This record gives sequence, C-alpha cells and structure tokens, in this order.
Amino acid sequence: MAEVSVRVGGRTYPVHCEDGQEPRVAALARRIDAETAALLAGGGAAPSEPRLLLMAALMLADKLDEAEAALAKPAPPPPPPAADLFAAEEAERAAVAMEEAARRLDALREGDDAEDDGPEDQGDGLSRAERRALRRARRESGEE
Repeated sequence: MAEVSVRVGGRTYPVHCEDGQEPRVAALARRIDAETAALLAGGGAAPSEPRLLLMAALMLADKLDEAEAALAKPAPPPPPPAADLFAAEEAERAAVAMEEAARRLDALREGDDAEDDGPEDQGDGLSRAERRALRRARRESGEE
C-alpha cells in the first residue's frame, strides 16, 4: 500500500492508497483544497477545520450530484438531416424513374404488333400487359 502526502486547507495529511494511485489521490486533494480556499476567500470568521472540510465535501458532492443528473438525462435526438440531402436523393430517384419511363415509351412507339399469345418478354423489355395497353392507346388515338 502506498502513502501520499496531500495539502488541504493549509495542512498536510498522509493518505494511504493503492500502489500507483498516488497521482490521482493528489489531484483529488487539490480539488478539495480549491473548495476550501473558495470557502475561506468568502470572508468572515474561518470555520473550524472539521467544519471547513465538511463544507468542502458538501460542495463537491453537490457538483457530483448535478453531473450525475445531467448524465442521466437522455441525450437530445440528433438534428434531422438537411432538407437538401432529401431533395437530392428524391431528384435522383425521379431522374432514374423518368429515364426508365422514357425507355419504355420509346419501345412502345417502335410498335408492337405481337399477338397476345406470344411469349411474355419479346426482347423489348415490355410485359404482355404493357404491349396490350400500348395497342389499346393507339387504337383509341386513331394511330391503328
């Protein structure tokens, strides 16, 4: 077991700790000493040593309590992504869909005189239902 001498409130105290923990204990003692210095700087009659240490401990416990309460609160949700990102993604999806629609329309314009009994895919990328819809649209518009 190691021993470290710490100075708090103007007095030196020997403190036992685990080997290797001496720097940590010294750093903690400096925090307590800073609290006692703040209490003494307030003016007025200096409290007794036990009372001074008790008040410093209470102040540090208060800070610890506030820090623990802050950590216990759930983190706020992250802000939503910028609207521009959604707009860009949506525009990209729309462009792909429009290109596909244009490709299908071009295939439909080239004409499809295949009978309904033919194979499902005749190499034009259109389904049988799409070819029927194209023929129907041509008939209705007077193109056939």
